[in-house]
Amino acid sequence: MAPEQVGGVAEQGPPTDVWGLGTLYRALTGRPPFTGDTTAELLFRLMRDEPPAPRSLSRSIHIDLETILVRCLAKEGGGPLT
Repeated sequence: MAPEQVGGVAEQGPPTDVWGLGTLYRALTGRPPFTGDTTAELLFRLMRDEPPAPRSLSRSIHIDLETILVRCLAKEGGGPLT
């Protein structure tokens, strides 16, 4: 779930879709980008924290792919994928 969905933003658009690309994180690292013992803790971490760098969990991930994942999961100001 994208941060703007958790935060109750009524209008969602391309940033929400870009966040969705970040779901590739789990497929490549074997774990979700955020975890928590409760739903509230999970949502809090999703809103506040940045996920661990994908290459810190799997060195086989290409650096360029890591850059894409990190930018897709950035909270704000992740910038264009250039």
